[in-house]
Amino acid sequence: MITFSNVLFFLAGLVYGGAVGFLGHKIIHTAVMRATPTNDREVLLLQRRITIRWWIRFFIDIVALFVLYKILPMLLGAALGIIICQNIFIVKYIKKK
Repeated sequence: MITFSNVLFFLAGLVYGGAVGFLGHKIIHTAVMRATPTNDREVLLLQRRITIRWWIRFFIDIVALFVLYKILPMLLGAALGIIICQNIFIVKYIKKK
């Protein structure tokens, strides 16, 4: 049943998920922007650094959703917020190139 409190929980989850998605984006973005490899060894190091940060972002997303597992409307909003935020940044960088 859709109630006013469920809608508020969903919107709060959407904002929360957007913030978590933005944090995850910043974690990976800082590693990518510092990537200026000059030889093959540095390329491997940067690939490893970006992969580790991707796993950290993934872990943060899972923990952020696990915190809300008892509040279904907020959980759905947070999941949607994470997905929307990350997709917005992906499209932004595709258009930039």
